Amino acid sequence: MTAPTAGQLRLAQDIAGDLVAGVPGNRWGDPTPCEAWSVRDLVGHVVAGNALFVRALGGQYPDPLGQAHRDDASLLPAYRDSAVGLAEAFGRSGGNPSGDTFRRLAHPNASVESSSAQTPLP
Repeated sequence: MTAPTAGQLRLAQDIAGDLVAGVPGNRWGDPTPCEAWSVRDLVGHVVAGNALFVRALGGQYPDPLGQAHRDDASLLPAYRDSAVGLAEAFGRSGGNPSGDTFRRLAHPNASVESSSAQTPLP
């Protein structure tokens, strides 16, 4: 099995972005198959997840938890901004994030053992 590429990530983001763009303004509060989550909640969750991955990959994201993007009009731009940030951070990682990346996600305030020294995580 081959590792995912930056191109595959961008394709998946574009497809998801098209879905988000297709949500009519009066449907953001509709339920999803994720129990107790509205469309708004789910898109906000994806934005926050993208932001966390950007940070785990060593990048900066202006709103790390995506919480400022809760009004309906900002959800599509927030999704697109977070997707671009993630694609850029993934590309900078060479498309092959290290195990440290995933440890940063699991323990964002911890340090990971780097070859011979403790390195604080961003």
